[in-house]
Amino acid sequence: VAVQSPRRLLRDALAACLAVRPDVAVVGRVAEPDGILALCELRRPDVVILDAGQRLGDMAGRVSALVHRFPDLNVIVTYRDASEQEIAAACRAGVSSLVPESRGLVAVLALLRRKKGDHAREARRERGGLTDREHEIVVLTGSGHSVTEIAALLGISPLTVENLKRRVYAKLEVSSGAHAVARAASLGMLERKAPVAAPRRRTTEGGSGVLG
Repeated sequence: VAVQSPRRLLRDALAACLAVRPDVAVVGRVAEPDGILALCELRRPDVVILDAGQRLGDMAGRVSALVHRFPDLNVIVTYRDASEQEIAAACRAGVSSLVPESRGLVAVLALLRRKKGDHAREARRERGGLTDREHEIVVLTGSGHSVTEIAALLGISPLTVENLKRRVYAKLEVSSGAHAVARAASLGMLERKAPVAAPRRRTTEGGSGVLG
């Protein structure tokens, strides 16, 4: 799940509620709607939660762009107030579900049961987003681990780590580990604990719904 809200309290509350669910992972969170497309390009979430507040009409264009780029994306939009015309425009844009803020976070979390299958998720990641392993590389790099330490933690060779880092740099359009970490951090992709895997034997790694 990717989360967008200009209100940090809401972003953190959503992330905390999602963290206790074993079948859900927050791949990133951003404050501004403009950052959600870049986040989706890199992490290929199944679900995006957008906070429209009192500007549901302004969100329709961004939703349309998201759905055009990611046809399988489940887009949930929360809103405070909206006219009938704004709700209709949001549905036409491709919003999967609209949730008034008065329904609370419980209503949002209930909608996450509409999950896409693993096959659809992996297919999207193969089209250019960061894989889970590449994301682990970024998280561990941001935690200060060296290439040798990352290799030991993940049970792969240092050469594989270097190759993965090069792929990460290309996807994030950066030229160094520091820049990769900064780019990922700006998209809320590092706001979770780094993997703490024990060293392993080294191997080679060759319809719209409206809630009223």
